[in-house]
Amino acid sequence: MTTWNPEHLFAPHAAFDGGDLDCGNGLLLLIRKHIDPLDAGQVLEVRSTDSTVEVELPAWCRLTGNELVSAVKADGVRSYLIRKKGQVPLSPGGEGNQHTFPHLPSWALAVGPARRGCCGRCTSG
Repeated sequence: MTTWNPEHLFAPHAAFDGGDLDCGNGLLLLIRKHIDPLDAGQVLEVRSTDSTVEVELPAWCRLTGNELVSAVKADGVRSYLIRKKGQVPLSPGGEGNQHTFPHLPSWALAVGPARRGCCGRCTSG
């Protein structure tokens, strides 16, 4: 079951609109086309108007090792953030970084700060 958020916490590295395609009619091929060029840990936004995607996409993510990070539904359009599987080479909070994010999960560190800027819980330093 998909858990819906009011908005995505992070901006994606790439995005595309799958329209009314479902996973069996080409959406998964488009996802693969757009996620393959991304580095491990980067995030793809997928938009779809097909309601079956909210069941099929989480299953596809589990099967492929990618992570469904966030889902937003507004005005009949569903938006999903998918984090590409693999090891993330760098993490914030190390020497020379300006922010640390002790309250965020590891996938969030690869994605970066929220679209609206700092969430108010990180520390500058």
